[in-house]
Amino acid sequence: MKRSRKPSRTRRSRRPSSKGECVIPPPVPLEVLPQFALNTPDYKARGIREYVESQAKDEKVKHAERVTTEAVFGRRHEVWDVHTDKNRWWVITQPTNLYSQAVFPSMDYTLSFHIGLMARVEAAERGRAPGANRDTLAPGRRSRRA
Repeated sequence: MKRSRKPSRTRRSRRPSSKGECVIPPPVPLEVLPQFALNTPDYKARGIREYVESQAKDEKVKHAERVTTEAVFGRRHEVWDVHTDKNRWWVITQPTNLYSQAVFPSMDYTLSFHIGLMARVEAAERGRAPGANRDTLAPGRRSRRA
């Protein structure tokens, strides 16, 4: 017959008991976040800030942080998370465009959308020059037939 041993008091954990709810600290003020952002060259962040403030006229950038960089079809696209005093934006480069995070909450979806949109814009621009020439020459061709 085995004897049950009582745990000795020296083996008990001396951690404080957790009574009540967990405490979640308040968010860090946006003004101090740049101090904690790593691998974001200041000149790039400055360019993104200037771009957002030029596009979102009445907004002042409080924080801009590069989230990721992806190479797609031979182009490097940087994705930035930008907080202003009024809104939050995704800024994606090559070419640079901004998207409201209220409308585009997913960074991955927004990057895919941006790449598709820019591919379509470029295809339309390449197709525009020959079409413009055809429209210009069309009246001349008609007059020769008459």
